[in-house]
Amino acid sequence: PIDHPLLAVDSTSRTLPTQIAERQRSLMLEVLFEQLSAPAAYIAPSPMLSSFAYGRQTSLVVDIGHTGSRVTPLVDGYCLNVGSVSS
Repeated sequence: PIDHPLLAVDSTSRTLPTQIAERQRSLMLEVLFEQLSAPAAYIAPSPMLSSFAYGRQTSLVVDIGHTGSRVTPLVDGYCLNVGSVSS
């Protein structure tokens, strides 16, 4: 990983309280930079990556999983937290 930047997927951004999610991201980045010597890292929300996989920057991502469902609108590559709905 010394030569390659890393991409991490954040699938918990809507399910955890903000302070806990920020703490987890901080610890993950600390491990990536200090222990794995990553030159760069980016934490991307999973709805954004799902939309980009289909070649779309603006979309409505519906994620249906075992524990619940989540609908997230994306506009120009940015997740709109105001329009996100989870069940």
